[in-house]
Amino acid sequence: MTRKPNPPTTRQAKKKADDEDVALINQAVEFYLQNKRLKAAEAYAVRGRRFKGHSAPELRELFAVAYRQMALTMSPESRRDYDDCESEYILRGEGLPESDDMAESKALMVKRAEEMAKRIDADRGLLHRLGRGLLEDVLADIEEDDSKGEH
Repeated sequence: MTRKPNPPTTRQAKKKADDEDVALINQAVEFYLQNKRLKAAEAYAVRGRRFKGHSAPELRELFAVAYRQMALTMSPESRRDYDDCESEYILRGEGLPESDDMAESKALMVKRAEEMAKRIDADRGLLHRLGRGLLEDVLADIEEDDSKGEH
C-alpha cells in the first residue's frame, strides 16, 4: 500500500510562497537593472561613444581604473566612467571583464554592500525607503517609456 504524502503545513506553504515572491522580485530587479544598462548604453551612444576607438586591452584597463575609482569614491564622475565603459562593452556585444587586479576593488564593493545590509537590518525603515525609491524609479521609467510609445 502506498502512502500519500502529507499535505504541506501552513509554515511550509508560507515559506514556499515567500520563496516564490523573492524569486519574482529578483527577476523584476534584474529586468529593471538590465533595462537601466540598456538605456545607459543608448545615452552613451548618443553622447558619442568616447571609448569606441580604444582597443580591447585599453578598454580593459580603463574599465579596471573606473571600477577601482567607483569602489573607492562612489563619485558621480567615477560612476559615469564605469557606466560608459560598461556601455561600450554592451555595444560591442561583449561581457564585462574580470581579472585578478580587480579583486581588491570587488572586495571593497562587497564590503560596502555588506555595510548597507547591516544598516538595513538595523533600520527597517531604511529598507522601506530603499524599496519605495526603487519602486518609484521603476514606475517613472515605465511612465517615460509609455510617453515615448516604447513597450
